[in-house]
Amino acid sequence: MKEYDAIVIGSGVAGLSAAYELKAKQQQVLVIEENLWGGTCPNRGCDPKKILIGGVEARNRVKQLLGKGFSEVPPLNWQELQSFKRTFTDPVSANRQKELSQAGIDHLTGTASFLDEETIEVMGKTFRGKHFVLATGQRPTILPIEGKEYLQTSTDFLALSDLPKQLIFIGGGYISFELATIAHAAGSEVTIVHHNQRPLKEFDEELVQEAIIQMKKAGIQFAFDVDTKKITRQNGKLQLIAEKETFEADAIFCATGRQPNVESLHLERANVAFTKKRDHGQRISSNNKSQNFCLRRHY
Repeated sequence: MKEYDAIVIGSGVAGLSAAYELKAKQQQVLVIEENLWGGTCPNRGCDPKKILIGGVEARNRVKQLLGKGFSEVPPLNWQELQSFKRTFTDPVSANRQKELSQAGIDHLTGTASFLDEETIEVMGKTFRGKHFVLATGQRPTILPIEGKEYLQTSTDFLALSDLPKQLIFIGGGYISFELATIAHAAGSEVTIVHHNQRPLKEFDEELVQEAIIQMKKAGIQFAFDVDTKKITRQNGKLQLIAEKETFEADAIFCATGRQPNVESLHLERANVAFTKKRDHGQRISSNNKSQNFCLRRHY
């Protein structure tokens, strides 16, 4: 069994930052990742979203210059934009592993599970650590409703090879607003469905209302005070069934929040308590004073 000064679980921005900092202090470090190396941001989050919305911004700039050097607004070619996006996202996972090797940091692909307070298992191999950094990130939450198997997430949207004609986004957060803007600019009919009258609740309400006004002017539809009950499929279309109304689309994306990736860790075996108090993630504490656990949030 190999021993390390620190074992980092998760290779996103938080996990890799910790790994490199620890290595710089002459610590022996192991990084474990069960999915794409680099985490959410460069693979299926911030970076691919910025590339897609960059196409929207370029199109909008041309729109503002109609009659001032431009005579028409060019269409946004979704396939070409996605192909361009992949030139950035596809190399990320291999590059992150190469960089770790060059830095002399051990790394392993697989799902980590605690066996006890000092030991984890990955792909049938066991490792002992003096310290652990939990940076396993978060994933989109799917509403626990009938027909939830028809719901897609932001990860699915950012990987779409073809853009459906009619889209619904469930949720009034910034993910819905951003992706709805991208989809509409690329030619889709878009509706944002939210369960109350206050989307983007963490932002200034006056600015939010102005954003909604501008998005409505552009053609994006909003449906507030809609509590989604179930999703069905009829005649090749999806139906979002609410208490008093029904909405129809080719694809429905759930953007109702994110949840931490902790289930597979088996934290109870490490004598680690965790709750789901809302603090941009779960709160984790160790009951063992001799063992150091550090939770680094990763988005």
